[in-house]
Amino acid sequence: MKSYLSNSMFTCGPFAESADIVEEFANKMYFSYLFSDSMKKHEELQKEYEEAIESDDEDAAKACLAELRLMEGVYKVSFSIFDSDEMIPS
Repeated sequence: MKSYLSNSMFTCGPFAESADIVEEFANKMYFSYLFSDSMKKHEELQKEYEEAIESDDEDAAKACLAELRLMEGVYKVSFSIFDSDEMIPS
């Protein structure tokens, strides 16, 4: 995926490093937003699943559980992409 700043005219010189830093910051902010949004959706699904279990609605419970497992699988894949050392601030 190419970003806007990758096509920047600042490929060398004093602004090149700043452009790279801004791009990295923007990517991390967007990832943070997506992760936060996903966690909210996960919490909502968890509540729906618990309500379906309490009301003995097997079909709804199975659907929620399948979606929860799918989301958890996506989290595992997403986290495996990122190097753990990269996520630790220096």
